[in-house]
Amino acid sequence: MEAKNYHNDWIDRRMNQFSVEWKSSGICSFPEKGLSGVNPYGDCLICYVVTGSGRMECMGRKWSVHAGNAVLIPMGAVSRFETEDACEILYFQFAVHGEEGDSFFVLADELRFLDVGPRVMDMADWYRAQETAKAAKLRLWLYSDLSMLSADESRSMERERAAYSALTRMALEKIHAEPSIRMTVSGIAGQLKVSPSTLRKHFQVDTGIPMGAYLDTQVYRHAASLLLSTDMQVGEISDQLGFCDQFYFCRFFKRFEGLTPTRYRQRARRWDRL
Repeated sequence: MEAKNYHNDWIDRRMNQFSVEWKSSGICSFPEKGLSGVNPYGDCLICYVVTGSGRMECMGRKWSVHAGNAVLIPMGAVSRFETEDACEILYFQFAVHGEEGDSFFVLADELRFLDVGPRVMDMADWYRAQETAKAAKLRLWLYSDLSMLSADESRSMERERAAYSALTRMALEKIHAEPSIRMTVSGIAGQLKVSPSTLRKHFQVDTGIPMGAYLDTQVYRHAASLLLSTDMQVGEISDQLGFCDQFYFCRFFKRFEGLTPTRYRQRARRWDRL
């Protein structure tokens, strides 16, 4: 019987259009009860908890993490990590190129988690080994973990967003289109032709977050992303986000980070060089 061959040109094109560029990596040790910013600097970040445990915060929500967890931080997200005991973190910073790949890692509003178990210890050993065979193994595991993280979270987010009311979805579109401190619940309600109380109620029920707090968090998140991924002056960022002056912007930002925008940028860039 003659062998039959099936060839998919579409797959060939998509494979060539999509690539992952690994930019930097390292193993960081954090002391007990330590606090550090974990930021993707305009790219994405995958972190593996090798030892210890702690809490990660992103978008006003907190998650417990422990040894064996892999955490994917999407592009533009800003997270904080607080240790419960001494921790060791293996991290990889990367960028996704190609239209078919970008949406996996850019559009999520939350961290994504995967339990890889004891394998994380092997990955840390392979990272330190400086051996070609172990580097190849490590790369394969990274691609496998990214595939599972992106697929699982994409489906869960689609289900969650689909369950939102039409009013909440329209409000989110307006908020995400151009975050600004001048944006208010009343203003968005007026655009959507509903009362502010109705909009607040729908938004709270759907997302579990007060709408006013969500608006502020989006402005903070966008400000932090601009501070980390651009060389814009603090005053320029303040103007872009609609603040009346730079002093008010600095006071607003400090509420979230405990640092001024300038100090936050300096600290983050020092962490990036570790």
